[in-house]
Amino acid sequence: MNEQKQKEKSLLKANLKALRQERKRWVEAASKHIKTQNKEIGLLKKALAKGPLTVPELARDTGLKSRQVMFYVASLIKYSQIMEVGRQGSYFKYSLVNDKSA
Repeated sequence: MNEQKQKEKSLLKANLKALRQERKRWVEAASKHIKTQNKEIGLLKKALAKGPLTVPELARDTGLKSRQVMFYVASLIKYSQIMEVGRQGSYFKYSLVNDKSA
């Protein structure tokens, strides 16, 4: 019986090792994507730390595409990290939640 458990344990280890190897590239890709997102969100927050900005202004100041900025703005609003603080023409202006100039 002990020999059977030993074989099962070895098989389990081998299967887990194969699974980790199989998923390695996906984990690396996800990690790279998360690092990119964190960097881009950091750029947006740094720009907003200077004062309220519109989406086109954020895109200009960060070098990101407007559609990327809109995605991040929606996410940051959802998680109460930024808020609308007025309008400039037909665009909303956004500010960091803890920003005193809002």
